[in-house]
Amino acid sequence: MATVALEFANGVHACLHMGYLLAGAGPRNDMHFAVRGTLGSASWPLAGEFTVNSAAPGWESAPTRTVQFELASRPVYADQWGYEFVAEFIHAVRNNTRATVSIEDGYRVLQIIDAAYESSRTGRRIAL
Repeated sequence: MATVALEFANGVHACLHMGYLLAGAGPRNDMHFAVRGTLGSASWPLAGEFTVNSAAPGWESAPTRTVQFELASRPVYADQWGYEFVAEFIHAVRNNTRATVSIEDGYRVLQIIDAAYESSRTGRRIAL
């Protein structure tokens, strides 16, 4: 289990919770994505359903809304997610275009992971 507290340049705070024992994680890929704010939340177990709860003005008549959809099953790692990621990467290489996820994006993620480890080790806040 890991928890990482983030503060962005615009003052927004976020908290990442990672681990294989998280509530809401599914039986296949053990993934769950949720965003919580002061007026609501969005929950997506990375399956065929997305749920939004809101106390914001205009949502009084239906404070909980759920969208259901079908995802294609693929015989590759992470099903449709993995397939689309690899297919998009191959397309970018073949057409000499920029991939959706760049090497710079990967580098920044590694910086955040390193900063989380450093903060855990030292007990200090790490600025990036």
